[in-house]
Parts: sequence; C-alpha cells; structure tokens
Amino acid sequence: MKGKNYCPYYRNDYCTSPLLPSPDNTVTSPSRCLNNFKSCRFYVEKKDEEEGLSPLIQDEKVSLPTSFYTIISTSEKPIASECQYFKLFKTEKGYLPYCNVLKRVLTLSQASLCSTSPHQCPFRTLNP
Repeated sequence: MKGKNYCPYYRNDYCTSPLLPSPDNTVTSPSRCLNNFKSCRFYVEKKDEEEGLSPLIQDEKVSLPTSFYTIISTSEKPIASECQYFKLFKTEKGYLPYCNVLKRVLTLSQASLCSTSPHQCPFRTLNP
C-alpha cells in the first residue's frame, strides 16, 4: 500500500492521528483523507522508523501486572497484528500480547485471532 496518496492515519473511516486522544470518525473526510491529507490539521509527518514489531518490542524490562497465566499468554516467537490496539511486549519469559481495548494481556489463542483477522474483532467496537 505504500506509494498511494492517502493519509497514513486513515483506517476504517477513523482518524488515528497521534494528535487525537483516541480514534475519531467525526474529523474524517474521504476527499481530504484519500487525496489532500497533508492539509489536514491532524496530519503530522511520521518519523523515519520501521513499521511493524520493531517499535513495539523493547529491550528494557516491562512491568505488567501478573494477573494472567504466563503459560497460556507467553509466546516464544513474536506475533504480528495489523490491529492498532494490539501491542507486543518482550519479557524475560517471551513475548506477551496485549490489547488496549480490553486493557489486559491476551491468551495465545486470542492473539492468534487478532493476528489473522484483526478487522473482525468484536472488541474493536468497544473502544471509546
């Protein structure tokens, strides 16, 4: 999809600009978001950084509450998802998938579903 002339923050009719506190569909306009997005007040240039897992995985230790079972939530390999609410944390025991909508660590089966079909997730509609 690179090289197309559409706003990188325009996803599923929502603006996901970092200038907004949460994704919002009241500020989107197809004529602006799909063509002239650089004139939008919510558009900011993305920094030159890799997309995907690299920005999410940090070498520093992450302190997460331990109210989950590490056996069913920890993956030895990184999990990728296109969902904007999915985060992956690297810990001493492996990789932990986290959902910002549910505000909790996901099980491996939930993370697998989030990875294979992120747009069909019923929890995405719960995000305010």
